[in-house]
Amino acid sequence: MRHVMRLGGAAVLAAGLMLLVTACAAIDADPQSRVNAALKAARIDHVAPIWDGQRNELRLRGVVVDADEKRQAEQVAASVLNGRGTIVNEITVTLRGAPQAAPVVAEAEDLERIDERIHRDVEALFADKTVWKGREFHILVRGGSVRLTGTALSQEDKDRITEMVARVAGVKDVINRLDLKQQT
Repeated sequence: MRHVMRLGGAAVLAAGLMLLVTACAAIDADPQSRVNAALKAARIDHVAPIWDGQRNELRLRGVVVDADEKRQAEQVAASVLNGRGTIVNEITVTLRGAPQAAPVVAEAEDLERIDERIHRDVEALFADKTVWKGREFHILVRGGSVRLTGTALSQEDKDRITEMVARVAGVKDVINRLDLKQQT
């Protein structure tokens, strides 16, 4: 009976080890998911990793608010890949100011142009559909005040979107009316 118990225990141990090896192999097979999870854990939610297994290359795409966050995203990806691939950082740093200087004397026509520019700048934040997948945005700008409607994935996502829009040059106020998307 003891021999049967030992053999049974050994078989269970061997099966467990096989399962662990299989799980580790599956993790190594999908660096895109691992990098994505690490980026989310680092609160860099608006960057999408795209893995090309043939080239052994990871492309980082999306938008961040400053160069430090861009570097941090690359460092997170590098730590996950641990030298097992090349990283191509295609992240766009946004919110560095208006493309055109605002007029000194604001007339009605000037205010309309400023609102149009703000609208274009805010739309540009959300232009990469792979990064903003699952979200929907409708933007209304009036007098430098931006009103957002549509859907966000979570409260953190909604807060981050508000923060990004508030940093666009010329924005005086952000009214975030984004609804939270129901998880299915």
